[in-house]
Amino acid sequence: MNIRYHNSLKDANEVLKRLRSLAKGVKLPKEFGFYVESYVNCREQGFTLIGYRRGFSFYASFAQCRNSDSVVVNIGTTDSRDSTILYNTFCGNIPSERAYAQARYFSWQKDKSHYTFAAEFILDQMKIFITNPTTSEYFIK
Repeated sequence: MNIRYHNSLKDANEVLKRLRSLAKGVKLPKEFGFYVESYVNCREQGFTLIGYRRGFSFYASFAQCRNSDSVVVNIGTTDSRDSTILYNTFCGNIPSERAYAQARYFSWQKDKSHYTFAAEFILDQMKIFITNPTTSEYFIK
């Protein structure tokens, strides 16, 4: 029996590798933390970066888009002090419909620069969260 392995995490791994490299120079206040966990939503398989600080959570999921070779990035956050303040929420690490509606797509590039562009976008969103975790400025306007 031949069991094939389909590496659907290839694109997410490339983005994560670049994000970790870019983030090395960023100073993080002690009250913040970030970690990565796996993310699966049908044919989109990748990672969700989760940031936290005293009642606030930041989410960035990234994977190969299920309909193309693009990398898709979804950004969201929550404010646990007030359950009515739910910007682009995530359920566990799955983006809400609103977060999906505001997803950012990075089209495939032969030179693989789309991975770097996606990582830079995520890092920019992380920096906004670090500066002001109560803002809803994360989202694509």
